[in-house]
Amino acid sequence: ANIMSTLLMLFSSASGVFTLRLKAGQDAPASVDSPCLSLLGTAVPDHYYGSLSTAMLTNGFFARTIVLESGARSAGQDVSAVDPPERVLVTAKYWAQLRPGDGNLSAIHPTPRTVDQTDTAKAILRDYRVETETEYASAESAGDSARCAMWARSCEHARKLALIYAVSEYPSSARITDA
Repeated sequence: ANIMSTLLMLFSSASGVFTLRLKAGQDAPASVDSPCLSLLGTAVPDHYYGSLSTAMLTNGFFARTIVLESGARSAGQDVSAVDPPERVLVTAKYWAQLRPGDGNLSAIHPTPRTVDQTDTAKAILRDYRVETETEYASAESAGDSARCAMWARSCEHARKLALIYAVSEYPSSARITDA
């Protein structure tokens, strides 16, 4: 419960400052400016779904997660060292060196870039938004709070994933497309 509460506070602090607790030997508590937290967790599906409570589904925590199911487990494989592809190295270097904005604080407070969308992408995202709003309204009228949680932020997640894909595919000239 404490971890979930902290994660929800971090999510709500993304455009501000998150103050950590004061630790022994410190004069003032440390802080995290504009926190952006990503966690990757893995679990056996039965245990994961079995651990979800009504509180987790309805307090906003579940709606802020993206759950991916991998399907059946495949056969194992031998481990070998593989160098990352050149394209991955070039892209990582681009992001590491990017300092959008002007001034000496641009590394700390960058100026956000706007990523455009094609007309087709706008239509796809609009249609999906309408679909999610319809599903949410249906769940709400049925009094199904768990289903409401499933649909609450799904459109936001779709936009987030489209943005991640766009900036990964073409970092310096990203544009959200129908892909």
